[in-house]
Amino acid sequence: MTSWRPLTSDLSEGVPPFDGEPVLIATNHRGKSRVHRAIWTNKIHGGDIFGWAVEDCKFGPYALRGYTVVTHWMPLPEPPR
Repeated sequence: MTSWRPLTSDLSEGVPPFDGEPVLIATNHRGKSRVHRAIWTNKIHGGDIFGWAVEDCKFGPYALRGYTVVTHWMPLPEPPR
């Protein structure tokens, strides 16, 4: 199983893919931690806005708001067999 990696500039920790590949991200907003399936994109809402976009399988992808801090990331796990 893959483990959570801190989102830092330390390349020894590994860097998330910035090519639209889905990953899991952990966020912290006002002391509440959450996990999201997300992609890094420059096509949020069809424009040139770049950043993490959360896929919610309903309205998404939509941009994370600026006050939400992404703290960790990890590749998606393999699906169950």
